Amino acid sequence: GTAPPPAAPAPAPPPARATPTTPDPSASRRRSLLALLAAALVVVAIGAWLRFTAPAPWSFDEYYHLGLAREMRHDLRMDSFWWTPFSTLFDRFVDSTPLFHLLLMPLATLPLELAAALGVLLGQLFVVGAFTWSLWSLRVPRPWWFLLALPALGTLFLQRLEMVRPHVWLIGFT
Repeated sequence: GTAPPPAAPAPAPPPARATPTTPDPSASRRRSLLALLAAALVVVAIGAWLRFTAPAPWSFDEYYHLGLAREMRHDLRMDSFWWTPFSTLFDRFVDSTPLFHLLLMPLATLPLELAAALGVLLGQLFVVGAFTWSLWSLRVPRPWWFLLALPALGTLFLQRLEMVRPHVWLIGFT
């Protein structure tokens, strides 16, 4: 007995033909996220530019909220609105938005114009960030257009977005 000759190796399969590739969904999702973040940056930049061109507080409400935050730094629990002696709030004051004033407390020691501008910027970042996150998580097609439309909603919306007010934060929470 002689041993059979070794079997020849099987021929290698032919190289795979180049087929048209389907677009990578994760790559298009990344591009969409980058466009959305760029749109968010543009909206915040527009809002910040509007506010920094007119830095003084825009309403009595801003003076009130920043002033109350400044007073809360000395006494966190305020039960009297002592600087209005003829008001019904003089004896029995209850803060209607204490968390908002707690948020403003670190800014309250800054000069008024800077505190107002930073308070506005924080509110804008929160609203635009919440809207951005909502659009992204709901997988809205072309979400950057919706985000870029925020400043175009009207002068009343934009004016509110430019003020230190708790209502801006409520928009972000809804």
